[in-house]
Amino acid sequence: MKYRIAWCIKEIFGKPQYSFGGWQSEEKINELKEWCYKQNSIDSNTYYWIEKKEGDKVKNVNDKWCKEFETEFVNIEKVNQNLEK
Repeated sequence: MKYRIAWCIKEIFGKPQYSFGGWQSEEKINELKEWCYKQNSIDSNTYYWIEKKEGDKVKNVNDKWCKEFETEFVNIEKVNQNLEK
């Protein structure tokens, strides 16, 4: 399984902006979680979370500290690719 950090800047020009980093190996999951937790404590305008790739699906990694804010952005990459076809 592969993991990546995804984030949403809550408001740029009046709307949220979603982005994500590169896929990382499963061995880095704890490092990624710690980084997200720290960043969410520092930056109130941006929300960071972990996504995992299972086959061709991208899903959120659900932890106790996760908020529900990011759920609308899950699979946005795949949705955008489908719209371009």
